[in-house]
Amino acid sequence: MRKTSPPEPEKEGLEKEKPEAAARAALLSALAPKPVPTGLKPRKIPLRTCVACRTERPKRDLVRIVRTPTGQVSLDAAGRSNGRGAYLCPRLECLKAAVKRRALDRALGAPLPPDNLAALEAEMAALPFGAG
Repeated sequence: MRKTSPPEPEKEGLEKEKPEAAARAALLSALAPKPVPTGLKPRKIPLRTCVACRTERPKRDLVRIVRTPTGQVSLDAAGRSNGRGAYLCPRLECLKAAVKRRALDRALGAPLPPDNLAALEAEMAALPFGAG
């Protein structure tokens, strides 16, 4: 004699439960509270290198020296003047070291006139130590 398997339950009843369960799960996930972002993505801080001491610092901590298209060399307080720029620490020692090693001349692409050097030294001396 042959054994028969037990009768299978009706498939129609199971198929009706599956879509309802899926719909219920979708509804619950839609109503669930969303994760709150903890904050905005932190901004990238631009870094620059001092031409004298070669330390890398945030751009705001350094002073920009600019050679304008007319050839005038000056301190760029805003950091947005047109021309070729070089960054220095806001210390008089860094300015003197950059002039002595001719690093400022190389960075600006032209020799620094002596009268501009005196004006730069006066402007750098007037800056508060560590200002940026």
